[in-house]
Amino acid sequence: WRDWSSDVCSSDLITEAVRLAYYQLWLTDHLIQVVQQNKLLVEDLIKIAEARYRTGGSQSDLLKAQIESDKLDEELIHLLQEKEVARADLGTLVQQPAHLMPTAVSELELVSAIPDLEVLIAEAEKSNPNLQGLRAQLDRDREKIHLASLQRYPDFHLGVGYSIIGDDQNVISPVANGRDNLNFSVGLSLPLWKEKNESGVSEAIHQRNRQTHLRDAEHNRLIGQIRRQVAAAEASVDQLHLFADRLIPKTERTLRLTTADYQGKKADFSDLIE
Repeated sequence: WRDWSSDVCSSDLITEAVRLAYYQLWLTDHLIQVVQQNKLLVEDLIKIAEARYRTGGSQSDLLKAQIESDKLDEELIHLLQEKEVARADLGTLVQQPAHLMPTAVSELELVSAIPDLEVLIAEAEKSNPNLQGLRAQLDRDREKIHLASLQRYPDFHLGVGYSIIGDDQNVISPVANGRDNLNFSVGLSLPLWKEKNESGVSEAIHQRNRQTHLRDAEHNRLIGQIRRQVAAAEASVDQLHLFADRLIPKTERTLRLTTADYQGKKADFSDLIE
């Protein structure tokens, strides 16, 4: 069981590491796209600040816009570095040649971001190596209880023996006839040490109870972890809809209004940058 469990854990860890490395590469690509889009917005703000400056506006507004552009350039440098690290990590995990660098798809095809909780729990109970190991140990302890209980009863022993004596020229005794011996034995063991046998049963029961508690604790921990992850997935989906349906559209409208107010000298540049 130990060798099998070790192979399963190792395979699962490698699979998980490859998935995480790929998702990190995909995420970094999209973060770069977001920064590049923000870069275009800031370039528009620089043009607006330049036009305002030419008509008597403040030069500090133009400098603030340029600083924002430089900050985005700095962020872009870090993201490009993270992308190369993610590509290198993924290439190492999949054993890709050094001259080939993996890339991520533009969109992930996900059937559903929120999995079915009951299905996840059933799959985890069936395939989790820790639970399987604890179940195997629990079966072992039940067998120990059964064997310890058998020590309360007498044991019967039946035996057959065969002894090679020798031949007529090479015998072990002057009076030996050189014929091999065949013998039978019958024995009976009585369980006289009752306290010792009972303590053995109690020890086996205690070990079984201990493994039962460990299995239940691991089972509850696993279910709790799955529930937390499903709740996090649900919250992420709700947050995604909130951004896509409300926050981003409202912010875009606010940007257009603030840009018009700034051009009409009704708003400060700090409001526009924000």
